[in-house]
Amino acid sequence: MTVRISILFLENDIGKAGLTPTIKITRDSDHVVVVNDVEVTDEDSGIAGHYLYEFANDTAESYFVRVDSVTLTGNERYAWAIIQAYLGEYDAVIAAIQTDVTFMKDIEGGKWEIDTVNNQMVFYKSDNVTEVARFNLFNSAGVAASENIFKRERV
Repeated sequence: MTVRISILFLENDIGKAGLTPTIKITRDSDHVVVVNDVEVTDEDSGIAGHYLYEFANDTAESYFVRVDSVTLTGNERYAWAIIQAYLGEYDAVIAAIQTDVTFMKDIEGGKWEIDTVNNQMVFYKSDNVTEVARFNLFNSAGVAASENIFKRERV
């Protein structure tokens, strides 16, 4: 995977063009320098002081990045970044959250109906036709009921 590292160098709070910054990238797991003082290109973005470096990284690794403007001094000389490892389970977590949010929106957005024949509560999407979920209903004695509901269990 290629990561675009975008850097903005300022001098007295103004974008500083015309620099020849160098980048050093160190792998976190073993502290090996994988990019050592390679020149960073001036990005033609219309923003003075904007530089860019593209890095093909192993997404299972994290990296520390240091960009040295060389000619600037003090706090303006260096830019720092971290490239965080990509964890495959991230996609699964996001998908699960999206599924849960969609379910909550669907169950809250449509009609609710008590089926007195089957002693069930039925939830519909906002179209009021597509069924989202169905729950068995019980009274306080634990008997299936459609009145004096005490408990519900998802079917």
